[in-house]
Amino acid sequence: LGMLQPDQMFQQQQQPSQQQDETNLNYYQEYCKLFIANVVLTSQIKELISEKNELLQKLAQLEMHSNMLGGNADSPNDQRKKRFRRTATEISRHYKCPVESCSKQYGSEAVSYTHLTLPTIYSVQISVVAVSLKKKKH
Repeated sequence: LGMLQPDQMFQQQQQPSQQQDETNLNYYQEYCKLFIANVVLTSQIKELISEKNELLQKLAQLEMHSNMLGGNADSPNDQRKKRFRRTATEISRHYKCPVESCSKQYGSEAVSYTHLTLPTIYSVQISVVAVSLKKKKH
């Protein structure tokens, strides 16, 4: 009664072996999943590093262009020429203010028209009235 038949012995030997095979298969499947995930993540990291390097190059170019366009006037890399401006004594003043009581003269017609804003006209008229009132009092 205690003796096992050869068929029963084979089945008992195969059961642990099948369980071991299933466990090994699960480990192998998990390994494959992790390997594929690792490959995907590695390629994503390489793409991000490449994108980062491109952005750093673009940033360096933008900073260089910014400096060339006048980012800092005191920098030694500033290759722009200094603008030449005439002094007040060098300007020949051919354009007179059209207001009779104003004696100002200007070097360009545009500047003389800029002078003719409403506050300027009113201030000239008020000062003429004030001068005439002072003369009448004396």
